[in-house]
Amino acid sequence: MSSPPPLPIGNPSTAAKSAAPQASSIATPALCAVMTRLFDSLRRAFASRRPWPELADWTAFSRPDTLPVGASRLRKNFSYFRVNYLTLLAAVLAVSLLSHPFSLLTLLSLLGAWIFLYLFRPSDPPVTVYGRTFSDRETLCILIVLTVVVIFLTHVGSLLMSQR
Repeated sequence: MSSPPPLPIGNPSTAAKSAAPQASSIATPALCAVMTRLFDSLRRAFASRRPWPELADWTAFSRPDTLPVGASRLRKNFSYFRVNYLTLLAAVLAVSLLSHPFSLLTLLSLLGAWIFLYLFRPSDPPVTVYGRTFSDRETLCILIVLTVVVIFLTHVGSLLMSQR
């Protein structure tokens, strides 16, 4: 007599539910690694931030004697207060984009296109649109052209450049 096949241990409905998150979490380690590196970089950058009163100290200003001395002071000043300047720039950009929600939505859509079509897309299944398969190089070129169109040929670019 042959014995019946062994029964699986566990509930099949819970096994199906547990298999689904594993399939969808393929890109999660890459995303977690990128986010971890980004937050570590931001934490290190903000640790090197200089005090704001030191940046706004008007008594430290004086006119340079020559143009090369002025250029040298500008380079030193920028390297010393780099994080402060970038924080101010990011704050101005954030306020500008929040005051123009269409521009913010356009830039977020562009960022989403880059993330999903180029950065975190597995290279194995190529991008296919209406039966046409695009290589990685073609996808990159299309994203670059789309970025140039969005930034320079719409009002989003003028908003970013003029800070109105």
